[in-house]
Amino acid sequence: VCSFVVNLTRPLCKKGVEMLLDMSADVPIVRGDPERIKQILHNLLGNAVKFTNKGTIALSVRLDADRKSVLLVVKDTGIGIKPENLHKIWGAFSQGEEGMSRSFGGTGLGLTIAKQLAEAHGGDIVVTSKVGEGTEFTVRLPVQIPAAAA
Repeated sequence: VCSFVVNLTRPLCKKGVEMLLDMSADVPIVRGDPERIKQILHNLLGNAVKFTNKGTIALSVRLDADRKSVLLVVKDTGIGIKPENLHKIWGAFSQGEEGMSRSFGGTGLGLTIAKQLAEAHGGDIVVTSKVGEGTEFTVRLPVQIPAAAA
């Protein structure tokens, strides 16, 4: 799923932006709908492409320390989000700041959908950001527990 979305999104990067995938070897199967997980990643990587003019966009996939969740971390070196606007990005039809949709395009639904899909899978999504340095979204999804172990 992760390789598919990165390969689909990589050609959309602007010149001077590199898209990376770092997938830990010990990542188990995630419980959930692969198509919806693709949608989460496509929305996050698509935003990273939109707001990153130089540097890198990286998707890191690893097992959480508690070994009960897989972390999908999308980190970019884009424009970043002001601290006072972080809470606004989850709202439907919102892009954090007034005028962003005119400057960068989009409907402002991608993050709302990504958050709802992560929560529907029993997970969550959090964000950290610094203006001028970039943004990091972390999606936490539960690991599928084999029936014999349950």
